[in-house]
Amino acid sequence: MAKNELKETGQPAVIFYDRGVLDGSAYVEEELWAQIMDEQDFDWNIRDKRYDAVVHMVTAAEGAEPFYDYENEARFETIPEARERDRQLREAYLGHCHHFVVDNQGKDFT
Repeated sequence: MAKNELKETGQPAVIFYDRGVLDGSAYVEEELWAQIMDEQDFDWNIRDKRYDAVVHMVTAAEGAEPFYDYENEARFETIPEARERDRQLREAYLGHCHHFVVDNQGKDFT
């Protein structure tokens, strides 16, 4: 069975993850992240081994600020903090051969 086929059906499939394993690196200090990677026995090339492609959807805090609101109880970052976290998340996957960034510039969200 090919890597991109569902086990149950054998049909081609695309699986999207809302978060990737490297996202954690944006939420802890570098030294702690290195310790976590070592403890989990993650190879430092996990980015390239685990994901066929990475699609980074830029935070609404960057270019779509009116849509960055606090109705979602999990949202706690200010707009500047969200922009910085978004930059860190983007950098975590930078270098992947199929890394796509979807920004908010020129988009109409109404």
